[in-house]
Amino acid sequence: AFSGSQTAIEPTSFSPCEMASDPLDDFELMVVTPPTRLPPPSACGGVCKKGGPCSRKPVADCASVNKATNEVTFMLNGEQVRLKNVDPTTTLLTYLRSSRFKGTKSVCREGGCGACTVNLRQQNADGVITSKAINSCLRPLVTINGCSVITTEGLGCKSSGFHPIQQAVADHAASQCGFCTPGWVMNMYSYLASHPDPSSDEIERSFDGNLCRCTGYRPILEAMKSFADKSISDIEDYAGPCNQRSALPVVSRAVRIDQPGASWVNATSWDDLTGAIQQAVAGKQTYRLVAGNTAGGVSPYYEKTKVSVALYIGVMDVPEMYGVKQTADGVRVGGATPFTDVVNSLAAIINADRSPKTDTFKGLVAHILRIGNTQVRNEATVAGSLMLMHAFPLFISDTLTILMGISAVLNVWNAADGKMSQLNVSDFASQDMTNRVIESIIIPYGKPNQHFVTFKVGSRYQNAHAYVNAAFNAVVDPTTHKIQGTPILVFGGVVPSCVHAKNTEAVLANADVTDASVLSAALSALQKELVPDTTRLKPEYRGQLALALLYKCTLAVQPSLPAHLQSAAKPFMRPTSSGQQQFSSDPNEYPVSLPDTSYQAIQGSGEAVYTDDIPQMVGALHAFYVLADIGSGEIDSIDTSGALSLPGVVGVMTGSDCPADRNNCDLNGEALPRDLWDEVLVTKTVQFNGQGLALVLAEDPEVGADAVSAVKVTYKNEQPPILDIDQAIKAQNFYPKEQGPWTPPGPYTTGDFATGYAQSEIKDSGDLYIGGQKHIHLEQHTCLVVPEEDRIHIYIASQWPQLCQNIVSYVTGLPARSIIVTTTRCGGGYGAKITRCIPMACAAALAALKYKRPVRLVLPLKDNMRISGGRHPFKCTYTLGMAKSGKINALKLDLWTDSGFSVDASTGSMAQCLETIDNAYYIPNYEVSGTLVRTNQPSNTAMRGPGCVQGVWIAEAILRRAADLVKLPVETVQALNFYQKNQETPYHQKLAYWEFQTLWNNLLLQADFDNRKLAVQKFNKENMWVKKGIAVTPCKYGIAWIGANYGCLVQIYVDGSVVIAHSGCEIGQGINQKVRQVVAFELNCDISFVSILPSSTDKVPNSFPTGGSITSDLCCVAAIDACKQLNTTLKPTHFALFKTHPHARITPQDWQTLVANAVQSGSKLSAMGWTNPKPSPNGPFTYNTYGAAVSEVRLDVLTGERQILRSDIVYDAGVSLNPAIDIGQVEGAFVQGIGYFLHEEVLMDPKSGGLLSLGTWDYKPPFARDIPIDFRVQLEKNVPNPVGVLSSKATGEPPYCLAVSCYSALMEACNAARTQFNSTAPAVVLQVPATIDCVKMNSGYTAKDFVLA
Repeated sequence: AFSGSQTAIEPTSFSPCEMASDPLDDFELMVVTPPTRLPPPSACGGVCKKGGPCSRKPVADCASVNKATNEVTFMLNGEQVRLKNVDPTTTLLTYLRSSRFKGTKSVCREGGCGACTVNLRQQNADGVITSKAINSCLRPLVTINGCSVITTEGLGCKSSGFHPIQQAVADHAASQCGFCTPGWVMNMYSYLASHPDPSSDEIERSFDGNLCRCTGYRPILEAMKSFADKSISDIEDYAGPCNQRSALPVVSRAVRIDQPGASWVNATSWDDLTGAIQQAVAGKQTYRLVAGNTAGGVSPYYEKTKVSVALYIGVMDVPEMYGVKQTADGVRVGGATPFTDVVNSLAAIINADRSPKTDTFKGLVAHILRIGNTQVRNEATVAGSLMLMHAFPLFISDTLTILMGISAVLNVWNAADGKMSQLNVSDFASQDMTNRVIESIIIPYGKPNQHFVTFKVGSRYQNAHAYVNAAFNAVVDPTTHKIQGTPILVFGGVVPSCVHAKNTEAVLANADVTDASVLSAALSALQKELVPDTTRLKPEYRGQLALALLYKCTLAVQPSLPAHLQSAAKPFMRPTSSGQQQFSSDPNEYPVSLPDTSYQAIQGSGEAVYTDDIPQMVGALHAFYVLADIGSGEIDSIDTSGALSLPGVVGVMTGSDCPADRNNCDLNGEALPRDLWDEVLVTKTVQFNGQGLALVLAEDPEVGADAVSAVKVTYKNEQPPILDIDQAIKAQNFYPKEQGPWTPPGPYTTGDFATGYAQSEIKDSGDLYIGGQKHIHLEQHTCLVVPEEDRIHIYIASQWPQLCQNIVSYVTGLPARSIIVTTTRCGGGYGAKITRCIPMACAAALAALKYKRPVRLVLPLKDNMRISGGRHPFKCTYTLGMAKSGKINALKLDLWTDSGFSVDASTGSMAQCLETIDNAYYIPNYEVSGTLVRTNQPSNTAMRGPGCVQGVWIAEAILRRAADLVKLPVETVQALNFYQKNQETPYHQKLAYWEFQTLWNNLLLQADFDNRKLAVQKFNKENMWVKKGIAVTPCKYGIAWIGANYGCLVQIYVDGSVVIAHSGCEIGQGINQKVRQVVAFELNCDISFVSILPSSTDKVPNSFPTGGSITSDLCCVAAIDACKQLNTTLKPTHFALFKTHPHARITPQDWQTLVANAVQSGSKLSAMGWTNPKPSPNGPFTYNTYGAAVSEVRLDVLTGERQILRSDIVYDAGVSLNPAIDIGQVEGAFVQGIGYFLHEEVLMDPKSGGLLSLGTWDYKPPFARDIPIDFRVQLEKNVPNPVGVLSSKATGEPPYCLAVSCYSALMEACNAARTQFNSTAPAVVLQVPATIDCVKMNSGYTAKDFVLA
């Protein structure tokens, strides 16, 4: 939406100013190379290079081109598809997924994630054929008439060979859960198809529209950049077979489709377009002009009621509305020209004429490249963007801001009189645009000494709408430094619409830009003129940001600047990212320790099957939730009649359809009193906004989705929702005082806090708050329930099939033997699919039993975010006593966590926090206790490192406070308080294997920490408005095996093939590959013989969840147990054949001979391994993992924008079972942590209790250019784990905690700014997440500090 290898690299260095020597150099960094356009259909000479005559003909030569048709004809992966009477509202994605092309994924359906990316080849209105990546979730199916579509299935597959891009994914370990991977593959394919010789930087910049939640992006970027700087002589080697790449069907462009709900007309000329509009106006039809339909991803956030459209009119084939042409006075841009084409055309104009008249185009191009993302810009049009803002004034339009700034003019056609007139774009917002069409936009040439500067500041650098955007345009005399006439100052996002700051413009008219008093007067005028509206979030920040941008603009037009101000004059320029990965691998142990990720190729080819990829079943129903839209109250009535009257709606279930005595799907089940139940569907009391009230069942998913709004719910006894911990404490909204599932362990103590505190030289106390984080796994909660004879079979994206079986059994009353739960893989989990998928499974199971039909339930992204909880927010009240030396003597911690409306896994999260919050520090006198509170939020749940991440942040915040109190370096105070070997933690864990100090010292040395810290301090002294920070974070993380039951069934077939069914669920952590490697190692067979079955309760029962970073470990333990049984069985046959024991190396042929002989002798070649770990003699944890990270950041103090310059991580993985997987887990967890600590703000509506940070439009996880520019990871060498699986350690969750280093470095930079402006200013503890507005607002400056010298 508008919305064992080591890579050697040089350390990244930055000049203090970061300004290129030539302005043109900056421009070339920002502009992607214009693509090589594919030839028109008749340009190949009539002979296909693959042999035989070319079947293509120029469209203009087709006799049927002007005949109207009701058919849509296109090529799909090289095969022609012809469809009649297509519904104009059906998207290409819907069609692909309803056919056999499941590799294209459905996630956000708003153009914000890239999972649905496909390649589209089409002939533009100017006759040129282009190849581009598009979001298939937005592109209407009717608009691809005459086009060619390629999905990842059309590139390659396992049986016929993977495409080089798909193979590169596997070669670089660039896929984990794999759900996003086809979208990355198709974006790369599309880019190579039109850019045959790309640079690394161009490739990296092209991935601004693809979201990944698993990998941390670094391996994906490396995989894609492997195609850089290669002269691809035969593009088909990378862009697919000729019949897919080149062939476009010869069709009639004049398509007319009449459907009962809406009609479609594709205009092929200006007369067609205007005639269709006038006809619609005369018939009083609502109509909409359609090009790429990218507005369809944005408008749902702004339109309060959905508008019914009777006629859709396609404008892509209208020549007058397409293209960029130079005129005497400027450049004419057709209204239906996509932004990408505008960029490429302007870049060509600039390169052909590097004179002052094209200088202003550079700013336009740079800004356009930050609108939307690559896929959106490939489709979104200039006129469409303007009209979106006109329809929804709260939409902050970059397009309008920059066009107003450059004084563009619109050519507008009016249906009332059929005439064309010109409209200054500055008057556009106030102009009635009813029945008017923007035919084209005229962009004037620049003038000598003209400065055109634009800004966009959003929550994320890529793929984010602006908080504030701005454009400044002035001609400045280079001799007198005076502005010639009146400048243009345009701001968007501050007040309700995009506006000229006319009063400020008047102050600056003919003024000297070097005069500080002029700047002061302009700032004063702007502050009075732009009073931020409160209809948008963050009004104070937006108002101050406008002042800062005016100051930045003033700096940018100065004839010269003192050194300390230079770095503020231009935005950060990010170089191409790089990385290092260091690990050891032992070939003698292969396949164990082999960095093999070849299995990932099928994820890139779309062959990996996820739950919603299971083919549609005859008679299946599609289920959709009706969700509560209040935070607290009671149901008065639910009127389902409107939904039931719709054709295709089979039924609507409510709480009355659930068993009254078993309507509870909470993890803790019958242990909860009734008022704490997590109801499958609400019967009376609504406890949060987004709670499931009813379930619509329909035979068609589109019908079911539309029917939700036809269910009318009324409420009574509404109450103000309780939405945070302090509100809950004030309302005494706690769980019962008696012991129960809500009671966490503890309190934990060491020594005597009261005595230690009394004896301390320095004392301090305070409150710390750390916010939540939303689950945004790309595969939403998904399940399919199929009735089968005397059972139901539940296919579900779950991390705990056993729990799903147990709770569905409880809710439905069916015995467990009549419920089979199967999980093939999950498209991301991170803890969300341990318990929070259970309500969906229960609802779908009840529906399947009631209607005796299969029921498929797939939550839309926004529903998923509303109904599911996330990471627990915490509050900590601390009391600290310490010595002047920096040694902490006493520490008392009182913790509260927001469980949401139900207990769920909150007790476990609190327990993990209590047992991690000491981190790496020994405090001799210590107390910690925890309490759960209830709020009107969805039930918060496990999320990667639950409780532990919050605990490490709290520990580090207190250590930083301690260092500030004694005025010592933080790293000194950290090291002074480290545990020592054999000390005991407050929860009675003896640190028998404590080797952390060595790891810490290695990291500081490898990261060159001391020298870099001195360089940071020097930089901060020399730069006023850009600051750097560097910080180091340690982590001790306990891994507990006790009582965790996992099984592994290993079966050997007569041909030597081995099949495994284990308790774990593949969620991207590589568990299946690790188990395969261990089994191949233990059985001494080639790994190619070994495969994994889906996780299923009918194969391995009664197991624990996939979570806690233990499942890969323990499934390998169970696999070893099973293999030992099998080796005992095989031993006599092995010795008889080879005179050796089973672990002796044998060839694949000998393995097959061994198995065949064993089978012939009647041996049982099936074994179940099992784990039931006993308590560790050292305490509650079986072992600890250790890690540490150094991160360096750069902060723009004026805006709050930041870059992570470099992160160095050293992590103790023991002897890694698969270093490529473990490196990926470290990087992925770390970047997900960057999201938590710096980006992912969870905002709620205080009145309704509704989630405001919703979908990809308003919730912003990190993207590819938010990761460290220089990203270095090392798995510590020579640290075998004496109690681990084959000496290994867990990697899934602990590295997440190390992202605290990025937050701490940012806080160092922020505090450096604070002390610069006020030497006595106390150090600030930033909120979590430390968003750009939070950092700016805490940097300690005012507009009075805006100086020019």
